[in-house]
Parts: sequence; C-alpha cells; structure tokens
Amino acid sequence: MRKNLSRLIPLVLKLQGVLLSRAGDTADVVMPAYTHLQPAQVATFGHYLLAFHDVLGRDLQRLLNAYKSTNMSPLGAAASAGTSWPLNRDRVAELLGFSSVIENAKDAAHNYDWFPEVLAASAILMSNVVRVATDLYIWCSYEFGLVELDGAFAASSSIMPQKKNPYSLEMIRARTGEISGAFAASLEILKGDTGGTAFDIKLTGPRIADNTVNRTADMVSLITPLIKTLIVNRERMLERAGDGFTTAVALADALVERGYSFRTAHHIMGRLVNVASERKLGYREVNKKLLDEAARDITGAGTDMSDKAIRKALDPIEFVRARDGYGGTSPTRVRQMIQDRTREHRKHERTVKDQLSALSAAETKLLQVVDRLVA
Repeated sequence: MRKNLSRLIPLVLKLQGVLLSRAGDTADVVMPAYTHLQPAQVATFGHYLLAFHDVLGRDLQRLLNAYKSTNMSPLGAAASAGTSWPLNRDRVAELLGFSSVIENAKDAAHNYDWFPEVLAASAILMSNVVRVATDLYIWCSYEFGLVELDGAFAASSSIMPQKKNPYSLEMIRARTGEISGAFAASLEILKGDTGGTAFDIKLTGPRIADNTVNRTADMVSLITPLIKTLIVNRERMLERAGDGFTTAVALADALVERGYSFRTAHHIMGRLVNVASERKLGYREVNKKLLDEAARDITGAGTDMSDKAIRKALDPIEFVRARDGYGGTSPTRVRQMIQDRTREHRKHERTVKDQLSALSAAETKLLQVVDRLVA
C-alpha cells in the first residue's frame, strides 16, 4: 500500500501543476458561473480551475495522512501478545523503511484502520475529480459548447460518424462509483472483525485496497492530460456569460450605492428580470426606461441611473473586474493566487519527494545489509 500511495500522491501533485498552468492561461476568460445548473453569476475559467487546485490540496493532505498511518511497522508483535525472543522492532522498522513502530502488540497485530483510511482518502479525491469531470461533460455538449475535448479523449459513435463522445469523462464517472463502493465495503469488512482472526480482512482487504488506489491513480492520470489539452471556447463563454441576467446582482449593488436597501434593490431586479423575460429581452437591452418601470412597480418611483451606468453594471467583463477582493474571480486576483500557489506547490513537491524517497532508500539499504550478511 505504501508503494501504491507513492504512485498516487505525485500524480495529484502533477494534476495541481497542470491546473496552475491552465489557470494562468485562462485567468481572463470570462464565463457563466452555474448553481443548480442555472446561470448564476459571472466568473473566470482560471478562477474555476484554481478552486479545483485548492480542493486537491486537501485531498493531498488526506493521502499524506493515510500514508503516515500506513507507514507504521507491526512486525515483531507476534500473534498479539508480543514475543519472548529478543527482537529489535525499531531496527526491523528501519530496515523496511517504516517511520515508526506500532508499540502495543495487540494493536499491531490487529491494526487495520489504515485500510478504510486509504480508501476514504481515495474516495473523497475521486468525488472531487468527478465533480469537475461532470462539469466538463456538460460544458462540452453541443448545447453548452463552452469547452471541447482534445480528440485523444473522445471517440466517434460506432454508427454516427459526426459524434465526438466524451468517453474519458464517462470512464471517470463510472470508476468513481466503484471506488466509493470499495470504501463502503471496507467498513463492512472491518465491522466483522472480532479482534481475533481478521480473516475477512486478510482474504479481501489487500485486493480491494490495491485495486482502489491504483484505479484512483489511473483516473488522476487520465484527467491530467485531458485538462492540459482542453480547448476553451473563449468567445462562446463570453457570449453566454451575461445570459440569464447573471450580472443582476451588480445592478442591485449599484442601486444600493444610490441609497436603496438591498432588499428593495433585490425586489426591483426581480421585477426587472420578470418583465424582460416576458418581453423576450436580454441583459444588453435593459435601459433606464425598463429599470424605472420595474422600480415604480416596487417603490412607486423611478431611479436616477443613466443608460451608461446600467450598461456598465450589467457588463460581464466589468462584473469580474470588480470582484477583486480576497479570493475573488477578477483576473488580477486570480493571477496573484496563482503566484502564491505556485510557490507553495514547489514546497509540497520537495516535501513529498523527500518523504516518498525514504522507502526506496530503505530498500536499497536493506539489500546492502543482506549482501553483507550473505557474504
């Protein structure tokens, strides 16, 4: 399991590196942001990718914690009561590259909580990966057309040659169910251990754990180049960014700046959107006359906003530019976050490299000791 995790952890770091790179490329790409799969506000694609990067940072920490739990030596505990033989358990642990020893012999002989911990870390990681995979699955559809997969990650239909089916994303979605199912299975298996035999775990645990971590590594390996080669339709994203009145809150804020309470401004904008929808008008066609009509319906009086001020408030580009606060979606703020995270990423790479290289170093040292003993 240590070797499996040693494969998976660097792959997560590599995916984070790709996300930082693509976030830099798309820091100024304005796009619609969705909640409940409905147009909600406006964001930048770089900001979206950075959110995934940050989620993976927590996944990475969970995997490192799981590695730490796995990297404890049980050897020398015998059946559960210890042994009368003068074993040096610390020396055994050192030779096999373990970072520490599980001291209590009973705990050491029946310690299997690393098993669901590893699977939980893998399942949570995949639940986060599949959220992004599902977004891309929707966004690469003809109806959305916000992104397009590189040909290496899609394939034609068996009978319809015009299709570009996102099979790679479908594979990630399917594997996630398998991996989360393995975590649930691990808890059921552990529940049956009375603390004496653990035969259930020995019979099925290694196979489940091995398959799960390696499946997870395979899916992380798949989505990394997929995102690296992802085609982002900048024009389409910008075109759709303001649809559905995603910048309505900015116009409400502008009304608040002119003395309205936000509750009243919210009601005015709700009325405005209803009227515009009934008349088949988009955000580009909103003007002072329409806003004043909505305001009179709510407050009995018009507003002092000009057409120019209304257009600025509803402009998607102005919307993201104004979101320049801490953690905001503006290109300036996104680029600053990328710089900060790039420095942290390099530190994490060095830390992980040092931690994971200890296992191969211990193996080399062990073989040298064996050679001397044999000689």
